[in-house]
Amino acid sequence: VYAADDPLLSRRVAIKTLNIAPTSGHAPLETAARAPFDEMFLHEARAAAQLSHPHIVTVFDAGISPQGAYIAME
Repeated sequence: VYAADDPLLSRRVAIKTLNIAPTSGHAPLETAARAPFDEMFLHEARAAAQLSHPHIVTVFDAGISPQGAYIAME
């Protein structure tokens, strides 16, 4: 999870990323091999976006970038 600034809306956000690090000596996962993990991560984002509670963060955005899947939240 990284802290970031949303310049469009002038607010701080948290960016949660999916880091699938290969074990030592193995090549990074290819795009096709990452797809099931990315889909599970985006499923988490969709589930969290359905909830509204003071103790659950609000999801602002989610998607897949060239660096991998991400969730932007409060």
